[in-house]
Order: sequence, then structure tokens, then C-alpha cells
Amino acid sequence: MPTCRSSLLLPLGLAGVLVGCAAGAPIPQPSELPMHAVESPFTLHWRTDRGPDRVTGVGVVEARTADRVDYVIVEFQGLDRDGRVVSRARALTAPRSFTGTDPWPFTISLRPTGREERFVATLAEVHWRLQIGGR
Repeated sequence: MPTCRSSLLLPLGLAGVLVGCAAGAPIPQPSELPMHAVESPFTLHWRTDRGPDRVTGVGVVEARTADRVDYVIVEFQGLDRDGRVVSRARALTAPRSFTGTDPWPFTISLRPTGREERFVATLAEVHWRLQIGGR
């Protein structure tokens, strides 16, 4: 289950895990991605790209409450045959528009241990906007 925190500023330490989407690369659409997970009020969609020494999760987050979220941190996990996490990496993604209708892209690359049977994306953290005066 993701942790939820209020935040005014993006911690400097997260600057290194900002979404790694190439400039000008098209954002994948949820219907183009084979894997899906619902972590209400979010839905994650992704694919797994395997390379010789890296595995990359490429996907998007859809949010039904984008107006109240600063950003989320997505974790890409390598699971062994018993479902234990044996590798992981994280990336930050955030709303790209104020409409709430555009998916938020993420690209996360990790170095596998060799014990992974499958890879999944999950929400690690949700950072809500601070709302002053209950609005």
C-alpha cells in the first residue's frame, strides 16, 4: 500500500529519479500496454522491456484525482517464483496537465539479480497537495 504524505517542495534527493522519458518520445496509451494494476484512485499500465543487463518498465499512471496530487513514486519490482521482491527501482511521475485526463508517463530501469520470474509496477508513495482551509 502506498504511503501518503503532504509536501510543499520536491525533495532534492528525488531529482535523480525523475521520469526518464526521452524528449519527444510519444507517451504510450494505456490500451497499448499489456499489464495493468488498480491502486485506487490510480491505475497503472506498463510493459516490460528486457535488455542484456537491464530490465525496464515503461508505462503510465492514470489518476482520477489529479487536481489533488503533486506526484507519485512508482516502484518497478522483480519478483521471484515465490512472489518475493528480489530487485527494485523507483521513479517519480506527476500530472502533465491540469485536466486530469492525460496519463502520467514513467520509465524505470533496474539491473536484475537473475532470480526474477516476473516484473510488476506498483505505487510506492503518493504525495498529496497541501490544501489550506479545507479546499
